[in-house]
Amino acid sequence: MATPTDTLIEYPSDFPIKIMGVMQDGFAETMVEVVTRHDPDFHAGKMEMRPSSKGTYLSLTVTVVATSREQLDNLYRELSSHPMVKVVL
Repeated sequence: MATPTDTLIEYPSDFPIKIMGVMQDGFAETMVEVVTRHDPDFHAGKMEMRPSSKGTYLSLTVTVVATSREQLDNLYRELSSHPMVKVVL
């Protein structure tokens, strides 16, 4: 039987995270700063940006090197609580 600490992710591994927020100056740069706190080797070249069809929102896909569940949980918590972020997937 699986326990709550079991995971399907093998560490370390590349792990994509989608971050969505309102299109505004500094959004992408701020998200790079947040992600870098949790993955010091992350750089903006590992990020894809897509504006919404009307240009109201910006979707960022960042690929981090996941080293533990704790690291991912902390990153998701910080991103989800950031005032510029609407959704994290």
